[in-house]
Parts: sequence; C-alpha cells; structure tokens
Amino acid sequence: MTSLAACLKVISSISSSQAGLKLSDLDIFECHDAYAIMAALSLESVGFVKKGEALAFAAGGGIRRDGKVPIATSGGLKARGHPVGASGVYQVVLPAPTIHFNFYFYELW
Repeated sequence: MTSLAACLKVISSISSSQAGLKLSDLDIFECHDAYAIMAALSLESVGFVKKGEALAFAAGGGIRRDGKVPIATSGGLKARGHPVGASGVYQVVLPAPTIHFNFYFYELW
C-alpha cells in the first residue's frame, strides 16, 4: 500500500514541474487539513520541512501569515466543520483573493 506521504511527494513534484515552480516560489499553501496531523504531514511530504520538523516549524511561527509557509490563514477545514463535498470548493475559492490581491478573508492572525 502506498502511503499518503509518498503520494503527496509525487503529486507535488509533478504539479510543480508542470507549472515550472519551486517550493520557494509559493506564497501560500492550502492543504486538506481535515485532521490536525494532515498539515504536518503535508509540510514534510511536499518538502517544505524535513521529516519530523513540521511541529517545531509551526510552533515557531513558520505557518503564520507572515511566516515562511502560510497555511490555512482562515482556520482551515476544521474551522468550517469540514463540510463533505464543499471542502474542495472552499479550498479553491477562498484563497483566490489572497493569490490575486494579497487580501486574506477570515484571517485568524
């Protein structure tokens, strides 16, 4: 069985290659954080931090809006009650103003 971490690593590698981007080119990172551990696993699997360093990175402010890798600045899926079916739409629509206008809806910090 293939692990989630392995899948994330492959998918992020393919998509960044197709887009012609490196991780350092990204200003914001949206992950499917239906469970608390998902953000940490995503940070490590995609390559933002080394394995085992995600929690310290987050605790040190690395995922805040002004951090190195802003994640879920609106609270993420758990803050929305993770509405099945609507989660994907939420993750595409809500970050759009951030990407285009540097404007954060529902910003927590």
